[in-house]
Amino acid sequence: MKILSFFTFALLLITISSCGDDPFSTTVEIDFPEHEPLPVFTLDVRAGDTSLYSRVALSRGLLEDPMPISDRPRVTFLRDGEVVVSSEIELSSTDGDNFEYRLPTAIPGTKSTYRVEVDFPGYEQASAEQTMPTAPVVRDVQYERDGALDLEGFRVDEIEFTLEDDPNTEDYYGFRPVITYRDTFFNNCRFTDPGETMVECDTVTQVFFSESFVQSPDPTLRNGEGFGLVVSDAAFTGGTFRVRMTADNFNSGTLTLLVYHLTEDAYRYALSQDAYFEADGNPFAEPVSVHNNVEGGYGYFILSNQIEVELE
Repeated sequence: MKILSFFTFALLLITISSCGDDPFSTTVEIDFPEHEPLPVFTLDVRAGDTSLYSRVALSRGLLEDPMPISDRPRVTFLRDGEVVVSSEIELSSTDGDNFEYRLPTAIPGTKSTYRVEVDFPGYEQASAEQTMPTAPVVRDVQYERDGALDLEGFRVDEIEFTLEDDPNTEDYYGFRPVITYRDTFFNNCRFTDPGETMVECDTVTQVFFSESFVQSPDPTLRNGEGFGLVVSDAAFTGGTFRVRMTADNFNSGTLTLLVYHLTEDAYRYALSQDAYFEADGNPFAEPVSVHNNVEGGYGYFILSNQIEVELE
């Protein structure tokens, strides 16, 4: 009888609780903290670049919309304390704009310290500094077209090589196979008379790159946005590291291997940006903070040195 009374009481309690608002839940309103806007800039510089591509903006809160502005921040790019480029730009919105800066000469691969300064009216100067790494060194490169199977069982190209590493320093590397296409056409053709026999033309060759899907059986090689697969030399011991990877050359073009020597900030940015893209839109993923190395603001300034190996 006592058991029957207990179950009757429990059933009555459930029936009552199912009516109206849920007594076992509550709604809490969370106020977002006020956001103090700061200058934002991004700049990825690689040895051999002849132009700088940057984005300059003002940060805004999570729920804030872009605001129209008419500020003219100045961007200054320095090498070893000497100004290389300094330009005032005009912004129309806090979301900012992309800008291209032509360089007087290509970025050399020699060791130099570079600095970016952004002077935004009404704000403290935002800046970042990087030192150009040395060019990476590889040897014993082996390449076999359709020489391996990917994780899904499809034929892919196999690439192996030995990376030379300085065991006395902390170093970071990236390995990125790209498919290369060359298109040759004629320009500035000259004729004996207008519209008559052609005498000669200038031959122009343009080189195009497209990404190749890359994988590796080595778990120490991880996806890094913009640099293919990346690795820290903390993952291996000694002065050499044998790299094995596969690339999907689905268009049967010429495959070129780009080997990068990265700054630590470039390595951390590449990993965090890739993780951000992987988590985007996934409600079960942990929030990802993209690496930031800008003092007095947000964004990144990264450097890398590179070599190209044409695979045959």
